[in-house]
Amino acid sequence: MLVVRVTEERFPHAAGVLAHALLDDPMVRWSLGGTAQDYADRVDLEDRMTKFFTIANGFTVARGVMWEAEGSDGVCVWLPPSVVADYARDDVAILRPRLAAIGFGGTTHHGSMWDWIDERTPPERLWCLDQLGVEPAAQGRGIGSVLVEHGLAMAREAGEAAFLETGTPRNVAYYERFGFRTVEDADAPDGGPHIWFMRREP
Repeated sequence: MLVVRVTEERFPHAAGVLAHALLDDPMVRWSLGGTAQDYADRVDLEDRMTKFFTIANGFTVARGVMWEAEGSDGVCVWLPPSVVADYARDDVAILRPRLAAIGFGGTTHHGSMWDWIDERTPPERLWCLDQLGVEPAAQGRGIGSVLVEHGLAMAREAGEAAFLETGTPRNVAYYERFGFRTVEDADAPDGGPHIWFMRREP
């Protein structure tokens, strides 16, 4: 299964994939100001999630760090060390001011959670798996594994570690299959989700 960069033409499709795949993700929902109980209308939520991932990933597409499994519905964002700091700056300068435009009151949630996460991200050179999503109907076919391994191959070639965070308990065992190990887990501030920080050595 070939992994290719997401192009501008494919970007709307990729944002939709992430919205469908991460509809119930605790970190995304909290970042946008709510929990699973807050949204009864899943069609409306899906639309807003798509807008969120479109705003959040304009930077990643322009930098060539958003990938998709060709011919399938799987998308990931792998941030190389040279991009990690820029991504954090863009979050503060661009994404946070635009959150209000999609109708969520989550600016405070987003800022407090991601500031807290950034404090726990090691300052050394790391490859960060920032986003991973596979269309629900296509899950279980190994698409996610191909996308994870794609980034790990780049990290191995560079001789550098990989890092991620997840707020979904079942993901912990999933990422352990690839050699990631939990280095910290704690509750995000202000009643946010429990988050696991995971690292894979080079």
